[in-house]
Amino acid sequence: QWPTIDKLGRQSTPFHRLWMATYEWTQFQPRCYETAMENLDAKKIVHCITEWHRVARTSVRALRGYPDPQGVARRLESEVATFHGYVPWITQLSLAGLRVRHWKILIA
Repeated sequence: QWPTIDKLGRQSTPFHRLWMATYEWTQFQPRCYETAMENLDAKKIVHCITEWHRVARTSVRALRGYPDPQGVARRLESEVATFHGYVPWITQLSLAGLRVRHWKILIA
């Protein structure tokens, strides 16, 4: 009934997904760096990092012919991949079982 609107919706979806993933990533970074380890939700972080990386990788392919948005997707993919290397540390350091004595050992 509305083929033009449906087509426009399909064409704008990759841009919208990239926009939202980039926005969420830029909001996440300062909060993650400023939040105490014991208050971080490692499972949620793993889920979000995985999703942002998937969206970035998909956007690089979907936005061929749009160099600026594709560049944003590549940068997002690179930044998320770099941060992914810290996920095991976040997972281990945010465990509820870590006590003050453990932190003292880690700091020393």
